Amino acid sequence: YPSVIKPGMEYKHAKELLSEEKFDDSIETFEALGDYKDSAAMITEARCLKAKNLLDKKEYDAAKEIYEDLGKEDAVKEVTYQEAKDLLSEKKYADAINILMRFEYKDSDELLHEAEYGRGIELMEQENYVVATGYFRKAKNYKDASSKVGECKYLKGLQYMDEGDYYAALKDFEAVKDYDNGEVLKKAEKKISEIEEQKKYTVDFTYSELNDGSVKGKI
Repeated sequence: YPSVIKPGMEYKHAKELLSEEKFDDSIETFEALGDYKDSAAMITEARCLKAKNLLDKKEYDAAKEIYEDLGKEDAVKEVTYQEAKDLLSEKKYADAINILMRFEYKDSDELLHEAEYGRGIELMEQENYVVATGYFRKAKNYKDASSKVGECKYLKGLQYMDEGDYYAALKDFEAVKDYDNGEVLKKAEKKISEIEEQKKYTVDFTYSELNDGSVKGKI
């Protein structure tokens, strides 16, 4: 009888440890029971519960390691998916992109475009319009990504104007019409007109200087 009672008590104790979320102690106790009852199945259950607990604490790699060891590929994908979603909610767009660009599961394509769009907004706020444009293009039809490309072109054009590079500015302003047909386009067209006027002034001024050395341009 004692040889039956002791494993029974240990089995009950292992379950109690599991209910208290003392996963490692529970697993160790079940392992010591060998093939008693369904101890082997309980070890798997305890490890799965431990992985879920790790996921809740956002310890993604540790959770994935357990699921991978158990051969639960769908669970590994679910952890990766949840990690990407959590990164998105925390606005860690670059980190989310690094996961989603090589991951296909559920609506991961849509999440990738969301992350690319968010990263584009971040870069716009940093006035890095060229790189932001690349992310908005990748985001494709997500929200107003196309219009954002036009807005970036317009803002980059303004930067070029401030730097005195009117040729580059004109090129970006003219590109706006491919992505926007609203207020941004109107502003871009106004800047194009300003540059055209500046070009006239430059031609007149240069011509006067070349002919008689005087300043007769449109000042």
